[in-house]
Amino acid sequence: MSQQAKLLHLYSRAGFGVRPNELSKLNSTVESAVQDLLNRHNSSPKRVAINDPNPIGLSGDDMMSSKSKTDKQKRQVAKKKMRLFTFQIVCDCIRDMSRTSSPLTYKMLLFWHGHFACQTIIPGDAQEYLDVLLKHGLGNFKDLLFGISKSRAMIRYLNNQQNRVNAPNENFARELLELFTLGEGNEYTEKDIQEAARAFTGWSVGKNGFRVTNKWHDKRSKTIFGKTGNFGGEDVLDLILEKRATALHIVKKVYAFFVNQDINERHVATLARKFYDSDYDIQFLMRELFTSAEFYKPKNIGKQIKSPIELITNLALIFDLKFEDNVALAIAQGRLGQTMLRPPNVAGWPGGRAWIDNSTLLMRLNLPSVIFKKVDAGFNVSSPPEELKVKPNSKFKTTANLTPLVNAFAGKNKEQILDELLGYLLRVPLQMNRKKLMASIIQDNSADFVKSAAIRITSLPEFQVC
Repeated sequence: MSQQAKLLHLYSRAGFGVRPNELSKLNSTVESAVQDLLNRHNSSPKRVAINDPNPIGLSGDDMMSSKSKTDKQKRQVAKKKMRLFTFQIVCDCIRDMSRTSSPLTYKMLLFWHGHFACQTIIPGDAQEYLDVLLKHGLGNFKDLLFGISKSRAMIRYLNNQQNRVNAPNENFARELLELFTLGEGNEYTEKDIQEAARAFTGWSVGKNGFRVTNKWHDKRSKTIFGKTGNFGGEDVLDLILEKRATALHIVKKVYAFFVNQDINERHVATLARKFYDSDYDIQFLMRELFTSAEFYKPKNIGKQIKSPIELITNLALIFDLKFEDNVALAIAQGRLGQTMLRPPNVAGWPGGRAWIDNSTLLMRLNLPSVIFKKVDAGFNVSSPPEELKVKPNSKFKTTANLTPLVNAFAGKNKEQILDELLGYLLRVPLQMNRKKLMASIIQDNSADFVKSAAIRITSLPEFQVC
């Protein structure tokens, strides 16, 4: 594999691809490129922008509780406003993915969003949750785990507001052990879940965010993982982090997301040991992963199906796309099957082949042509969310700036342009006959040829993988 091919693979997995004007800069070593990605994270801002995290002037609890004293009609109106503001946060976050100088920061956000899957329509909760992922996603896993466990969005999503002494709610404790840390069935029992739930009693959301309400907390002794004490929630998180099984579970998830869903158990075990010994340093883990020979083996190239968000962002980088309003992003996420802050369940999106079915594959293949207004292909809002205030059958609106793409291939003949575009855009060999591909591209001046060839290549099934 050439050095440029290695770097294109790296930036596809550790980010969302490479901008056309960055192609000429692909001449560094893998080690220096990885370090540069990590350095960019360390110097990048970590907050999601929103003018007013509580635009409706009412608390999240007032909005979500059927027992609220707030008038029912007023709550319904406020909920629509909340969804609108929360969706604005999501759309701004996706735009940031294509504009950021720190792509690995946002790729980690997508990974952790799938791992610590959470739903919310409350703007302040959404912002706080995404902020935790951005701030700690390449930091220390302990800080990330503590931050997510205390986030308003997760506490509400997994019902820890209802977790009280003499009436423990096990939802959060169960998902914490099964999904977020140890992995299903690994080194814990049903009794451990029950006792952990008792330790998290009283963890709730107050006016100023996370709080522990003492009168709701079970202060009696608990036995967890064979250890007995008057444990609280933070004690449980520390007990979990003491177990090497936690590091192994996290590294397996990282490997499946960034390398291959077909797990190399031996390599994962080595990485997990190093991750645990590093005191859960996520940057250390990602550096080890991205600089390993394993990451660049042919069996791991082009094996990941791009998630809808990755696909949208990849196309945005290539064509310098601007989404004119939130409707386009609403359509793309909904039609392709991945809307941020709306995972299918607490296990997150399954990924892999689950991204593709007969309907979504057709949408994916048509998306580049839709962007350039060549076809409609069903990319409209047939039943728009009311809070978006758009008319049914609203169109997918974007604008593209092709100048960087055209300039990247200036002065080259069509054969050279096609060869280099294929190398730039695809991580797997072209399956169709090359002459047939050339014949399917509009034969016009060089600028139009670059545009037509790029649209045609990004419409191929091979473009769906990285």
